[in-house]
Amino acid sequence: MGGDMDNFQAEANIKTIREIMERSTRYTNFSGFSGIIAGLLALCGCGVSLWIAGDQKWGNDPITYMVIWGIVFIAAVTQDFLFASRKAKNNGDKLLNPASIMVIKSVLPGIALALALSIKGIVTKDWNTIPVYWTLCYGVADYAAGAFSVPEVRTFGLAQLITGIIGLFVVTNWTSCMFLIALSFGLYHILFGIFILRKYGR
Repeated sequence: MGGDMDNFQAEANIKTIREIMERSTRYTNFSGFSGIIAGLLALCGCGVSLWIAGDQKWGNDPITYMVIWGIVFIAAVTQDFLFASRKAKNNGDKLLNPASIMVIKSVLPGIALALALSIKGIVTKDWNTIPVYWTLCYGVADYAAGAFSVPEVRTFGLAQLITGIIGLFVVTNWTSCMFLIALSFGLYHILFGIFILRKYGR
């Protein structure tokens, strides 16, 4: 009897140690709700952009689209931060821990590249390539982040990357640009968020 109890306690201790080690090396504070909201924000951005494109006064002003997508980006990042903070608190964890720092470091090159390519697209007025650059760089960033998070993040990044590569050959006008964003940043985020909700909870 005593031996069985000792074995049970040893297994419990090993499980606890494994969970602590995984928490320190794997970022697990992704929120399903955040993914869904980010996807809906992207779809709203696409809808507003297409609506503005038909306006004689604002449709040809690139600043208008920068403002629209700047708002979408800030709103998406803000709500993601809030949901991730809440999930970390519920898990008894800190939002800024070794795993999250590794994730941040891994995505920074992709984000920096997206920014540089976007500036190039703006300067050369090659607007149709910018959403493709976003999708490609976001895919690379997510794929890199997957090395320090749950395996599904790497799959999500790979889907973005493949979509961006296809976009290089099929995106030719503003409508197809918005379709690409609606697919990669809209639908993919919603599906990913639903999956995270069902498998990992909030």
